[in-house]
Amino acid sequence: TYCAANLFLKNLFNSLIKSDLDLFGISAPKVYEGLIATGDKFFASATDLTELLSRLPQALCVEMEGGAVAQVCHEYQVPCAVIRTISDSGNEASPMLFPKFVSSISSQYSLGILKELLPRLF
Repeated sequence: TYCAANLFLKNLFNSLIKSDLDLFGISAPKVYEGLIATGDKFFASATDLTELLSRLPQALCVEMEGGAVAQVCHEYQVPCAVIRTISDSGNEASPMLFPKFVSSISSQYSLGILKELLPRLF
């Protein structure tokens, strides 16, 4: 998945509309691999984020859905990978255009990464 995500990013500017990328300040996206925290809380303040990072300093992001899917996969011994497109910084500056982000950015990232990944799996 890491390689597929990097391959997608190499062609990002051919896959997405520049004005959409500009709207969200996406100019040099990167792929990260590491600890993803999970929970049932949306982080929207610097205070909450600081407190979390004091407990889990290696956490790269927080997400709400992938952890549950990964737990079920683990219980049934099914391989699983979680790929996340980060929409905000988990603080007061989080974008209010979430539906636009999903439709124009994250959905295109997901599709592009899967197009790179699936041929390598079969």
